[in-house]
Amino acid sequence: ANRQSGPEGNKSLNRLGDVVFLTNYKLLDRISGKEKNMLRQTLLAGAGIKLATGDDHFDESNETHVGNSNFQAGTGSTDYLLNIYYSIRYRHVGFSTGVTYKINTENRSGYRFGNRLLNVTQLKYIKDIKDFSIIPSVGIAFEKMLQDEEDGVKVDRSRTGGYNTQLLLGVDFNTAKWALGVNYAASVKQNLAAGQIDARPGVNIHLSYSF
Repeated sequence: ANRQSGPEGNKSLNRLGDVVFLTNYKLLDRISGKEKNMLRQTLLAGAGIKLATGDDHFDESNETHVGNSNFQAGTGSTDYLLNIYYSIRYRHVGFSTGVTYKINTENRSGYRFGNRLLNVTQLKYIKDIKDFSIIPSVGIAFEKMLQDEEDGVKVDRSRTGGYNTQLLLGVDFNTAKWALGVNYAASVKQNLAAGQIDARPGVNIHLSYSF
């Protein structure tokens, strides 16, 4: 749920967002050492696409609408993602880091959101129970957003762009093929739209399947 406060009152938005498809290819999966002192390294690289499935329509003359391109459920554009991920595990302790770069395109209204860079680094504890794993984690996420463009002209910095650094707490439940995770994120340092936007704590749920 998104909420906006201003002189004209409070407005909220509760709608489904854009759908993202991301595929990774395993470049490295190396195991060394014996069972109790096993060292495992994994390297993945991939690409994906974000479809314009979320609602991005608003009417600036309608007081019940949030007349702001940055506040809509969807962006109205088809965008592309590049991804790389590395993890290392020794016994029950794991470390991982991943970078995703999102390349945005212009939507039908002539608006293009700035490209985004996201880095997530986590320290994990892995508890294996037969073919099932429980993995609590703590980490840091850093996201950098470039300025948006409207009809080919950069939008003022007081409205777009900036960065956000977040503390992450989470837990994952994994099998050989399936992975389900829940993460809580709270900002520790941010400067979004020159301080005009405040990123609040949030919860993220993800589900994945390995072929």
